[in-house]
Amino acid sequence: MADILLQSVDKIYDGGIHAVRNLDLVIEDGELMVLLGPSGCGKSTVLRLVAGLEGLTSGEIRVGGRRVDHEPPDRRDVAMVFQSYALYGHMTVAENIEFPLRMRGVPRSERRARARETAELLELTPLLASKPGALSGGQQQRVAMGRALVRRPAAFLLDEPLSNLDARLRVHVREEIRRVQRRLGVTTVHVTHDQVEALSLGDRVAVLKDGEVQQHGPGQELYDRPGNTFVATFLGQPGMNLVHGRFRGSATHAHRADGLGAEAPHDGWAVELAGTARTVAASRPPERDPPVRDGDPVQIGIRPEAVELVDEDPSALTGIVRTVEELGSERVVHLDLAGAPEGAAPFAIRVGRGGASPRPGDRLHLAPRAERIRVFDVRGDAIELA
Repeated sequence: MADILLQSVDKIYDGGIHAVRNLDLVIEDGELMVLLGPSGCGKSTVLRLVAGLEGLTSGEIRVGGRRVDHEPPDRRDVAMVFQSYALYGHMTVAENIEFPLRMRGVPRSERRARARETAELLELTPLLASKPGALSGGQQQRVAMGRALVRRPAAFLLDEPLSNLDARLRVHVREEIRRVQRRLGVTTVHVTHDQVEALSLGDRVAVLKDGEVQQHGPGQELYDRPGNTFVATFLGQPGMNLVHGRFRGSATHAHRADGLGAEAPHDGWAVELAGTARTVAASRPPERDPPVRDGDPVQIGIRPEAVELVDEDPSALTGIVRTVEELGSERVVHLDLAGAPEGAAPFAIRVGRGGASPRPGDRLHLAPRAERIRVFDVRGDAIELA
């Protein structure tokens, strides 16, 4: 197995389309790294650059410490599974899995043994004599994986391999990918636009936008501490709410010590929300001098699940219910926040089934949990206060 290093990687297509910009990323040996982002962000291009299906404009790529960006695909020791399974319909499952070995001149007895071993790993043994047309989508996807894994590559590249599957089957195949990857310990790069897929699969997740990595790290860390407003709003269903305000660092401001209880004086920071009488503050003073000054415009990020419904309170956030999404075990309530500028996105909260049943037109009073608040500057970059 091997690590993958991408250093100062740029890809500019004819016409000046800058698909990947100065990308630096290290995928550790045996790690499953997920590249996550919207369509057109450059994530599939990164995978194709590693595989050698596209040439670099500048930068370098190393696999296992060996520079490979000037080598043809068949010498890079990586295997790729595409969104389209591209199986050979006239061949059996066994023949499809064996095919890469046959093209490399591996003796018949060895390639059959390796195909059987790979099929057993992917639970395909009963299907070895079947043709692809007789298989389900999930089985076809596992055959495509087997055809790549049978080569025993140094790295395994997956380009949106689950996008053609229905929701239930995606969960099953996702579990299979993780099981196989852990058992083999093969370095894997998985590309997807599906955040649930990314957070459940990846050892780490790299979020891309416009060809640049916005943030990378463990998925839960990105969710809890997004580095900018793009990551904050892209992760989450719905994403993090953003509310404009002004930073206050004066000891004269007050905050709710636990985000919900009675107000108490503090010597830390607070954000005075635009258009409201509400001041939201941290549950403890900042551990370092904040990089903003009193009165500077900022944004605060509040996850929908980090809000409690409270009784009428002049210091609480107030909103009028616009719509309610019924999701079985919970509801997502979208509100027009009092004081928000015209055209502002609705403020979303999650409400459990055992509590209140808000309806469109209801007025609700909201108390964000102070310890879950994230603060961003006007450019959208996170301000570290703790």
